[in-house]
Amino acid sequence: FLGYNVYKDGVKITETPILVNTFTDEIVNGESWIYGVTTVYESGESLPAEISVSATASIVMPDGWDFTASSRVHTIHIPSYAIQAGLNLQNGDMIGVFYSENGVEKCAGALEWSGEQTIMKAFGDSPETPWKDGFLQDETISWKVFFNQSQTTYPLSVTYSTQMPHHDGSFKMMGLSMLESLELGTVSVEEADVFTQNIGL
Repeated sequence: FLGYNVYKDGVKITETPILVNTFTDEIVNGESWIYGVTTVYESGESLPAEISVSATASIVMPDGWDFTASSRVHTIHIPSYAIQAGLNLQNGDMIGVFYSENGVEKCAGALEWSGEQTIMKAFGDSPETPWKDGFLQDETISWKVFFNQSQTTYPLSVTYSTQMPHHDGSFKMMGLSMLESLELGTVSVEEADVFTQNIGL
């Protein structure tokens, strides 16, 4: 027996196996991570025991935006230079990814916009639960934006960078993508009336 290795979303964060059975890490409000712990022997390393850890978001989640973090993650990089077509995202606004279940859209990952580059984690359906609580492999990822000031939600259209391995807009377990642009999606006449009352030229 040599000790324990600790992993954070599949990346080892302990330089060498630790011999104590406690570990401390700091995460930011609103973040969710999958931590894994393996036992290391001279003959090899065990499979990880995993746990999801979340920090309370700094703002209240919009209705229908709660989600379950699972060990199945598709990581989507949103660079600060991503083009905002028709958008003017402010601190406190939120972006979320959604899947469909019997025609109802449900959230599978969300983040608070900070104006800086960030990472969206789209969570897959958890094998530990008998119900669907995330994306299935190759399921289309839908995007929404929540404007905190007006407390309104709208669909988003996004384009993916072809420089990354996964850019067809579908969920892949351990997928890696990056956005090039975010654009306000198609809205109804009533939604457009509300939206135009909350923007200025």
